[in-house]
Amino acid sequence: MKEPRLRETQTELRVDRERSRPAFDDETRAFLQRRLRLLAGTLAIVTAVLLTLFVAANINSSEGQHLSRVVFHTLFEFPNALVTGLVFLSGGLWALLTRRQLSSPILAAADVLLLQALFVPCLVLFAALHTFSFSGFPVVVPFLCLFILARAVLVPSTAPRTLCLSITAPLGVLAIQLYYGQSFAYPNQPYDGGHFVDMLIQNQVLLVGSIAVAATASRVNLSLRRRTYDAQRLGQYEIEGRIGAGAMGEVFLAQHALLKRPTAVKLLRPEIAGEATLRRFEQEVRQTSRLSHPNTVSIFDYGHTADGIFYYAMEYLVGANLREIVELDGPMPMARVIHVLSHACAALGEAHAKGIVHRDIKPANIMLCEQGGEMDVVKILDFGLVKDAASPSTQRSGQQVIVGTPETMAPEALDDDRVGPMSDLYSLSVVGYYLLAGKPVFEASTVAELLRLHQSARPVPPSEHNASVPADLEAIVLKGLAKAPGDRPASAREMRDSLLACAGAGGWTPADASAWWQSFEKSNPRPETEAAESAETSWRTRI
Repeated sequence: MKEPRLRETQTELRVDRERSRPAFDDETRAFLQRRLRLLAGTLAIVTAVLLTLFVAANINSSEGQHLSRVVFHTLFEFPNALVTGLVFLSGGLWALLTRRQLSSPILAAADVLLLQALFVPCLVLFAALHTFSFSGFPVVVPFLCLFILARAVLVPSTAPRTLCLSITAPLGVLAIQLYYGQSFAYPNQPYDGGHFVDMLIQNQVLLVGSIAVAATASRVNLSLRRRTYDAQRLGQYEIEGRIGAGAMGEVFLAQHALLKRPTAVKLLRPEIAGEATLRRFEQEVRQTSRLSHPNTVSIFDYGHTADGIFYYAMEYLVGANLREIVELDGPMPMARVIHVLSHACAALGEAHAKGIVHRDIKPANIMLCEQGGEMDVVKILDFGLVKDAASPSTQRSGQQVIVGTPETMAPEALDDDRVGPMSDLYSLSVVGYYLLAGKPVFEASTVAELLRLHQSARPVPPSEHNASVPADLEAIVLKGLAKAPGDRPASAREMRDSLLACAGAGGWTPADASAWWQSFEKSNPRPETEAAESAETSWRTRI
């Protein structure tokens, strides 16, 4: 019975690897091109300097010879012709890698070509001038070792590939030594048999040892690159930077690896990510992803990191939340308040119709942003504390746990079983009061006192703080602040209809929104608040 599940798991893992591989290959391709360009450019400069020195030395030592003839013979006579060939080859490859983005197969071929182009001149010199040595030690062997190690450090490669590309060096040296037999250390001075065998072994130990070190270095370097790359990825999302943090987690700006779409990715804090919490968050994210209203932030995906940390990805928004706007600009114009509250009601109406209660409506969780060329697009953020109204309460501990924000919490929120759509309308009315008056409906020095005020105190009408508040809009907000859920609007749709029936409805035009945002941007160098940041100050208070 377990075998089908095992096959399914293996298939899922294989699919995950295949999905992640193209993005990683593209990143590696770009890095490989940069490193090959660096290697080719360095080789071109070094060989060009060598040729220049050779030409200068020959010109200095030539007497009565035509300059062009000296230069020609210096560049194209053996063995200098080998260096000349390297100059043209490496320079041409550098130019190609600089001007064009090459595919992975072509870059792999260039890697092979460049390394063998370094080996071949050394082997040719060793075959033609095998008597040239330092105290009987072939001078080309250290250069071959240097080239093998340099490539392993600079060029990303697997260990088997490094081994396959480098093996031509020791095999070439061995073949040449065996072909010439007991060659001459100096003219007419052949090696004795024992010395010849020692030289065979010595050269192979150095070259094969260099290859072993290079293969190990390639494996370590590639592993480190993969770990670095994986650390910058969450599933299909490439992390670009941290953009916010709150009580529940951290938020990062990311891009989808294939779609290249800016995304806000939120990670749940490890210290609160117990097994039960993870299950609840997964359930809540799945519920929220069912929402499609344009005034609700869209959730694209969710998953776990390699360390088991829960994350979810949502649309990235640019704008400011209501708390920031009121703190910077004071109470809103009445028509704009109607615009904000009516669109928020529309988003909540869809959520409530699908059995989802937000439970944390507050100024910081409602954002005004620019989207599709339109200004003041309302977005309800962070359904991270949502509740499925159709499911039984999960609070069964001996202690009473309040989930939400005390400043905007409905009186019935002390009893988790009583939290429902009317609770969201109470919280939205608190937000409306804040937008009209420029201050919270209740203020207290302690959480307990604040909760008591929401349960029993009568709010001061917002018109006493702001004389411009019209009576019809004030009546809607005060009705939403009723202590008993049954005394509030019957639904988000009913509240929205009442708002749109106000005398000031429709008075906030796109031109007004555009003018306000232009003024806002001039006085605020960075007017952005990312969707998932939302200044999370939600409290989980034990009382």
